[in-house]
Amino acid sequence: EVHADKHVLAYQSSSTLFEGNDGGIYKTTNGGSSWIDLSNGLVISQIYRIGISKTDNTKILAGLQDNGTKKYSGGISTWTDVYGGDGMECIIDNNNATSYMYVTYTNGQIYRNSNGFSTYSTTKISDNITGLPSGAWVTPYIMDPSNSANLYAGYDMVWKTTNRGDSWTAVSQQLSASAKLRSVAIAPSNTDVLYAADQLNMWKTTDGGATNWTAVTLPSNTNSLTYVAVKNNAPNTLWITYGGFTDGGKIYESTDGGSSWTNISSGLPNLPVMCVTQYTRATDRTVLFAGTDVGVYVKDGSNNWAAFNTGLPNVVVSELEVFYGSGTDKLRAGTFGRGLWETEISSALPVELTSFKGSQDGNTIILNWKTATELHNYGFSIERKSADTLSPENVWKSISFVAGKGSTNTPQEYAYTDNGLSGTGTYIYRLKQIDNNGAFHYSGLITVEYNLPLVFELLQNYPNPFNPSTVIRYAIPTEQKVTLTVFDVLGNTVQTLVNEVQPAGKYRVAFNGSAIANGVYFYKIQSGKFAMTRKLVVLK
Repeated sequence: EVHADKHVLAYQSSSTLFEGNDGGIYKTTNGGSSWIDLSNGLVISQIYRIGISKTDNTKILAGLQDNGTKKYSGGISTWTDVYGGDGMECIIDNNNATSYMYVTYTNGQIYRNSNGFSTYSTTKISDNITGLPSGAWVTPYIMDPSNSANLYAGYDMVWKTTNRGDSWTAVSQQLSASAKLRSVAIAPSNTDVLYAADQLNMWKTTDGGATNWTAVTLPSNTNSLTYVAVKNNAPNTLWITYGGFTDGGKIYESTDGGSSWTNISSGLPNLPVMCVTQYTRATDRTVLFAGTDVGVYVKDGSNNWAAFNTGLPNVVVSELEVFYGSGTDKLRAGTFGRGLWETEISSALPVELTSFKGSQDGNTIILNWKTATELHNYGFSIERKSADTLSPENVWKSISFVAGKGSTNTPQEYAYTDNGLSGTGTYIYRLKQIDNNGAFHYSGLITVEYNLPLVFELLQNYPNPFNPSTVIRYAIPTEQKVTLTVFDVLGNTVQTLVNEVQPAGKYRVAFNGSAIANGVYFYKIQSGKFAMTRKLVVLK
């Protein structure tokens, strides 16, 4: 079927017509009697909200603008359409991903499926709300984290069901008569504490709505409130996000149930923030992720927000959810225009290492590495071993330490020169990144070939002629006393550049001729029985 919202028609020939619409690109070769969908792989889904299973890593629902609600069952080709039209908020039962699932259409039309959408039959449970008013375009509704039969939905007031939508009871007075509620949040540690908000106002209850909700005084901000989240173990600690382009007024925190607010926006760009979620696996500090108009940001403890976007398109992130696995946790981002994305996270939130390279430079190996962001980064222990399994150096050895930059959201570059090598061969390196709390993570391995010279060598200086400086290179195959001297055409010494015992290796020495006149000069190396002279020219 060709999508109803059409934007462009283009003929390739009199019989072949292409159509661009809100679903992608379609083609007909028979005047529209049948169409071929060419959209696979475009990654253009505009997601309003996502719902993930708490128990099954492969179960996700996504509500899409103009393209219905889709279900993911693991694997790139296992997306199926479960409801049409505009898809909004989605919920999967907390305890069983093969049982109850909930989807919505515009303005708060909520539907329930009871078999994990193994079949597509649904019940419109919002019809069971007495005198149901129209809700916001994306109407908020949530599931009680302690009892999956309990749902709360926000229209102009908050409604509750204790039987998965078969019947509903109003649990608030009329809160938002004109704007309609945009957010409803429940405290996981005390489900009698709930918060509801429209774009400019917020209300709260501490008894599950048994008595009237009370108004919460919000921060001074003229932009629209976009999201509310409550801390996992503190019902009076919550976070709210704002849209708009007011610099510094993006995310606020309250630790007293909304009586007072602290602006925690430092580090965020001056762009709308669409959502915020807590990463609860980190128990020694509070870790938050925020979805913005340009991707995801993370706030780790008292640090400023930092970009968390490696591999993610530059796109609006409309909602974030965390899947807590038995091994690796995953942060999932529903984007408005580029589909659904995920990345692995851990409670340590390690440094993002973007490159790690090594190369020989003379008789040393130079290591270089870069980071995209750093969080609580104490530094890097550099470890090395020989690739030769018969070598006594075929064990990991810490050879040095390079201090990190702590926490930063700007790319950083590091370098280390390893001059402690004992012989020709292949060496393996890794970085042990250490957090401030002692936790550590290893980088991938790199190998570097290290070759010592087999013969004495004195190379021609470069550049030549030169003004005012040049570089002289030489090599010695064994440890020797080395003398390197520059002298004029009469044999007078101009400068002694080297006069010491040096180990085998390749060397380079800079010579600055700014203090001598134009002309021809010579440089000579003497190392044991080896001696060689070459000519250099100063041309000013």
